[in-house]
Amino acid sequence: MRLLKNFIKDFTTYSVAHKLIMGLAIILFLPYQLTILYIIIFGLFVLFNKSFWLKTKDMVSSYALLGFGFYLFVIANVYRNYEGSIIAVAMFLMFLVIIYYRQNINKELFEKIINIMIFLSVVHIVLACFEQSYYNAIASDTHYFFDISNKPDYRVHTFFENANYYALIVLMIEALCIYKMVSNKKNRSLYISVALLNIIPLYFTGSRIVWIGLIVTWLAMFVVSNNKKAISASISFALIMLLSIIYKIPLIPRFLEFGADLGRRKVIYQAAKLVIKDNWLLGQGPGTYGFVNNNYLNKYISIYGSNDLNYLGISSFHVHSLLLEPFVSYGVIGTILLFIYMYAQFRRIIHMYIFKVDPHLMTLIIGVVIAVFITNALDFSIGQIQTATLFFIILGSVDVNRQEVLKALNNKRRENHQKNKENINIINL
Repeated sequence: MRLLKNFIKDFTTYSVAHKLIMGLAIILFLPYQLTILYIIIFGLFVLFNKSFWLKTKDMVSSYALLGFGFYLFVIANVYRNYEGSIIAVAMFLMFLVIIYYRQNINKELFEKIINIMIFLSVVHIVLACFEQSYYNAIASDTHYFFDISNKPDYRVHTFFENANYYALIVLMIEALCIYKMVSNKKNRSLYISVALLNIIPLYFTGSRIVWIGLIVTWLAMFVVSNNKKAISASISFALIMLLSIIYKIPLIPRFLEFGADLGRRKVIYQAAKLVIKDNWLLGQGPGTYGFVNNNYLNKYISIYGSNDLNYLGISSFHVHSLLLEPFVSYGVIGTILLFIYMYAQFRRIIHMYIFKVDPHLMTLIIGVVIAVFITNALDFSIGQIQTATLFFIILGSVDVNRQEVLKALNNKRRENHQKNKENINIINL
């Protein structure tokens, strides 16, 4: 209670920008409908904020991100993909919020919002246990507390719309806990405990590929931070999981059904390739696959036959792959716009590594990027408002040390310029 009172007391002293950012960190862990509403209000506030647009002039890649959102809105309306156009508006407002976050974030605020999110993840652990108990009582294919249903409606998701979205959120929370573990020796045991406890709801989600993401994220972050004990523990955990797969010990929930689900993914990927062939340049906006897939059923059957189809046919809202979804929905043009923004962020990460600026933060960003790419190789859980916002928040945290990186870059340029002048003088001699 005292901590809550102190938080409220401190909160009143923050600037408007910092209050909005802290509110965003909280709202991400509330029902997704509230997250959408908050981002709409926050985004509209940013849209009509004059100082925001003045600051954006110094963030060139941000225009690519905003152009990406605007492009999706236009192309979705051109093809009468009206659901996609609504999603595009939400994406554009989210991008405004992310750029505003980058303009106003600092180290102190960043540490506070991480602590908020880690604390709220503990609340979700409790909610997940209650939700799991409820599903065990009503699902026909579960009998014990740790039985996981094959039916998506009966898998734990708390406030995150479905289980795969929650699994990705937990995975990013794991990365945040590791960041705090390696950067904060004072409360290391606390963050280790939260990281281990979050494995419980991760199990309840029934997600499978997320375990690969978890192990690789742990290893990547501990290798970069050179934590040998943690590397050994991660390898041991990976070996236990591997042995459980080989000997069919059910440590990973729903693993025996993985083959059937891969068959379903194969059908969607084959159909997606047909969509890309017709829409490779422009796409048709967010949710293109769900918008057009019924038009491709006969074409699919004529090429691939109907032996692999079940009662769902080729239907799905999205493509279930980060590698294919951008080309289906955004086309080459939209994907290039998004790539420009992502490239600028990755370039900043490289600069952080070269100039040894905040290596712990660099480790966090690398870990989260790896986690997202691995878990979305066979899914598109990054395409939801809460998962996408949290990912862009962590990626955008390269701006926590923006001035330090720019200073290091300018010093390096001056050194190179001085060396070039000296070389010219030597040649003239």
